Amino acid sequence: RRMFARGIVTIDLLLHLWGKNSEYNFLMDLMRRSMLLSDWNFGSNENAYLIPSLVGKGASCDALEKIKHPNNIRAKCVFDFSERFLPTGVYERLVCLLVARSGKFQDSEEPILKSKSCKVSFGEDIAVFLECEKDQLSLAITKEEEASKYLSMLLAMLQKIQFDAMSSALKWYIRLWNDGDYLAYEEAKRK
Repeated sequence: RRMFARGIVTIDLLLHLWGKNSEYNFLMDLMRRSMLLSDWNFGSNENAYLIPSLVGKGASCDALEKIKHPNNIRAKCVFDFSERFLPTGVYERLVCLLVARSGKFQDSEEPILKSKSCKVSFGEDIAVFLECEKDQLSLAITKEEEASKYLSMLLAMLQKIQFDAMSSALKWYIRLWNDGDYLAYEEAKRK
């Protein structure tokens, strides 16, 4: 049940599904390298892994409300893939990378994951909200003064996905939230 509700699996479950004589190490390495699986370093879950493509729809996440309502969070941006399209799996791979990074901070809260939105914390004070809707990824960050750092981190993650999994087929534009409206990234840099 936990596998389909939260996307969390254990080694025992994977061995059961793949078979005891499977090439377990090869499959785990392949899934990690292709960003389909991430270590789950939260709570008392030893030897647990996240497979984002298994995360259920569940109830709507706080991320959705935080991103859509500008009064809650001021540091927001949109990655717009509409010139081409946002392929299935990009959001899930991004979640894998965010969760892996978050797990390196001892005081990170356990991520809240839904099939198309999530909240991932980086230590005590910083949380990133991500939502996938049509051909856009919306990002919001709780600390405005840390926004450029986490925007850079997310850009690096998207570039990793671009080259490692998507054969350079992704094309996106960034729009940053500024004084009640979204501005193109290049225009916002000039201001």
